[in-house]
Amino acid sequence: MRRIFIVAFCISILLVMMASTMGEADKRAYHFFRLRRRPFECVHVPDYIKEALKNPFMLCPDDREQLEF
Repeated sequence: MRRIFIVAFCISILLVMMASTMGEADKRAYHFFRLRRRPFECVHVPDYIKEALKNPFMLCPDDREQLEF
């Protein structure tokens, strides 16, 4: 039981180290390919987001920056 815990702990440390050395471009590419593998499906947009897109002047300045592309 103790050996399994030690092996799992070592593997988790290695995974964290690998993730920290991955560059930002690599992360973006990984997410792009991961999303593209899924079949295209519709995503429901909540009503409050629709309202925010129609009336951006009602948003706080910090939130308005998030909507700018």
